Amino acid sequence: MVKAKEMVELSRSIANKIKDKQGDITEDETIRFKSYLLSMGIANPVTRETHGSGTHYHLQLAKQLGDILLAPLEERGGMMALTEVYCLVNRARGMELLSPEDLVNACKMFESLKQPLRLRIFDSGVMVVQLQSHSEEEMISSALDNVRITITFIHQEHLPRMTQ
Repeated sequence: MVKAKEMVELSRSIANKIKDKQGDITEDETIRFKSYLLSMGIANPVTRETHGSGTHYHLQLAKQLGDILLAPLEERGGMMALTEVYCLVNRARGMELLSPEDLVNACKMFESLKQPLRLRIFDSGVMVVQLQSHSEEEMISSALDNVRITITFIHQEHLPRMTQ
């Protein structure tokens, strides 16, 4: 709330300068404003300062990642490349950026925490975060069903015209 109050005051100051056509926003004001905007993504990001280092830090980080990533994964069909996850998470964390190593270590803990997510590493080395419910067999079956429906529809629509 303290930061929100400061941000409102800063945004009013910037709006007034723009309104008065001064347009001169100091570099300090710009940096503070961007910092406030970015820090609003995650209220209390897990950091080494708040949770120490090592396993405890990665466990807490994995829990927070599970909360952050569930909705985006569902929106994207159940799977996201780890590079996309890295960008999404760090955008939400604002100034408390994660290292790629910390992200990988936290993602490796999803299954041990019984999270609905898992880190999957393909034979090619590509890493993705995947919903536990996301199974290749179900996706293949669903795709085959869609192909069958489409073929049946095309067959029913075009076969009568061809025989006339």
